Amino acid sequence: QALLRRRLGEAAGQTLMDLIRPGDVLGMSWSRTLSGLAAALTQIPPCPIVQLTGAVPPPDGRDLLDLVRSVARIGGGPAHVFYAPMILDDAQTAAAIRRQGDIAEAFGLVPSVTIAMVAIGAWAPGLSTIYDALTPAECDALAALGVRAEMAGVFLDEDGRPVATPLDGRMIVTPGPALERIPFVLSVAWGVAKSPAVCAAIRGGLVHGLVTHASLARALLSLADQCDGRR
Repeated sequence: QALLRRRLGEAAGQTLMDLIRPGDVLGMSWSRTLSGLAAALTQIPPCPIVQLTGAVPPPDGRDLLDLVRSVARIGGGPAHVFYAPMILDDAQTAAAIRRQGDIAEAFGLVPSVTIAMVAIGAWAPGLSTIYDALTPAECDALAALGVRAEMAGVFLDEDGRPVATPLDGRMIVTPGPALERIPFVLSVAWGVAKSPAVCAAIRGGLVHGLVTHASLARALLSLADQCDGRR
């Protein structure tokens, strides 16, 4: 599994090199699969790199900052990073953190992002870093609201529509409407169990490109009549 994830991250890096052009602004969120992305990059234009979300809890949390900085070093462009948790205990604390300088600057650049690199998570244990960071009661509550997938902290139902949740105010993430306005969202997904979640993201029109592996691709083809969004 670790080898497949690393190779998938490397494939995402190769795809990114084919897509990114001078003048682009790259937005990045964290996933375990993207950890291998920087190793595959050999050259990209000196584009600004913008962190799109706060960090997940350890052991993965610091890796988001390292990933953004590593990609920026390869291209020689500026890295707009910040250290803040993705999920706070309450909305008041989250609002105060969003106003801090580095964080406000990064989110202020989101409207200029032209390519976003994000992962698709399914709402189940081991299939989403956000799911794994919450309590069982919180996970069950969001499932009861219809959450079946998430992309960079944006919760989606089975048709890919954003789901408003009590967690939204506590999160340091790019809001769903801002994510929807990014011209090209390149998503990465690992694991056949994620096929309904990937299908939901496609149906919702949030995915413009997908990097995945053969078994998940076959599962998506079997659901092709349901995945009728942009592909």
